[in-house]
Amino acid sequence: MKILNALVIAALIGFFAAGCSKSAPKQMPPAQPKMTDLGVVELSNHESQTNDLGDGKDCIVTFTTLTNNEILISVVIETKDSNGKIKRTHGPRLITISGETCSISDGVHSFTITPKLKTN
Repeated sequence: MKILNALVIAALIGFFAAGCSKSAPKQMPPAQPKMTDLGVVELSNHESQTNDLGDGKDCIVTFTTLTNNEILISVVIETKDSNGKIKRTHGPRLITISGETCSISDGVHSFTITPKLKTN
């Protein structure tokens, strides 16, 4: 009986020792979203442009004029499911200058865009 108790105690100590790690598990850095270059987008005030992202996703970019050269860029992502139903996700907004290349990201989608405000 003493041998059995000693074996059980030794096995338990071995399990606890193996289960206790002194080093933290290695964590993978979060995956960066793929950067999509939308290029030069020329729009008027409150005008939108739809950009095909593939995989049933579209990026809708809308400009709102704030001052002569300042633009508010609004992004909406549309995703179509297997039944063709569209889900809209409002993305980030950014204030920038007409003609200045900028980057926009919501953590899932990343874009570079060079907004150009149409002159009337």
